[in-house]
Amino acid sequence: SEAARVEKVVFRPGRWGSGYHEDEVDAFLDRIVATLRGTTQYPVTAKDVREVQFSTVMFKPGYLIADVDAFLESIAEVLEQRG
Repeated sequence: SEAARVEKVVFRPGRWGSGYHEDEVDAFLDRIVATLRGTTQYPVTAKDVREVQFSTVMFKPGYLIADVDAFLESIAEVLEQRG
């Protein structure tokens, strides 16, 4: 399922000590899973997914920005198709 794909996604670490804040990304992914499963009163929309902004971290673990952005774009397309 799409929800399982979101739960299993693994992002590469950011390069040169910068990337998206992992906890912020993980929390947003949890909201996407709840949306896909229909278990939240506050579902995220494709627009939310495209417009979300995460803090960037320097010199500590973070997710590779390009990986996260590409994954979220694929999720936005899924949400659009679901209507």
